[in-house]
Amino acid sequence: MSESNDKLLFGFLNTNNKSIDMSPEAVELRNMGVNNVDLRSCLPQYRIGIVTAVKEMFNAHPELRGQLNTIKCDNLDRVCVKTGRLLSPYATYGPVNKGVPFGGVLKINSKHYGSRMFPSKLKKNSEDGLFVPNTTPQSIIYHELGHGLHLEICSLNTGVKNGSIPDNASYDELVINQYMGDAHAEEIVEQACADLGIEFESRDFSENLSKYGRSDYGEALAEAIAEVFNSKNPRPLAQAIYNRLLQYLKRMRGEI
Repeated sequence: MSESNDKLLFGFLNTNNKSIDMSPEAVELRNMGVNNVDLRSCLPQYRIGIVTAVKEMFNAHPELRGQLNTIKCDNLDRVCVKTGRLLSPYATYGPVNKGVPFGGVLKINSKHYGSRMFPSKLKKNSEDGLFVPNTTPQSIIYHELGHGLHLEICSLNTGVKNGSIPDNASYDELVINQYMGDAHAEEIVEQACADLGIEFESRDFSENLSKYGRSDYGEALAEAIAEVFNSKNPRPLAQAIYNRLLQYLKRMRGEI
């Protein structure tokens, strides 16, 4: 999550058995089913929030338990090849690469999660309207796992199961055409907008959700989920998007 898009593709991450994060938070996440965990570059006060967010999302959406297989805190700063601009996402979420058991990878940027000033930076982001109100290091994890729910919808639509190794055509359809192309997310967000009489590309949308949420439909979905899980009283647009997401998931599973 940053000013740049945080839906990325990842290669499979192998854990070096000689150097395993044995912090209480890492052990707890492994016990929850996340096989590969390394939070050593995160400050201790943020690790607790990461565990809490994952636990709450797993409880609300058990399907994420089978999808999320890696959480790693590392330096994610990179230079954009096209613009030469330094990109410094707060965190990213995406599918593993081809040829390995399908699942999701959460990467957390140690540049930010290793800084005591991070909450102050997020507070300013929220006050400026870039992110939803009261964004915290913990709520960013809700946001990223919101991308995981979008990935789950794409998996259901293509028939690719977590832990299976999809063929190249199925992988490309799921990841490139649907997940990266914001398939399904567009319909969900537009339905919510219609419910409230708000246009997605309007200033009203930014004011009722966030500027970052207006960057594309996938980010709108993730921002709404972050607000719903981080606020006792989420605003109407965030709640409407989440409600439409729940309906969409039920329909994809044949429950309605």
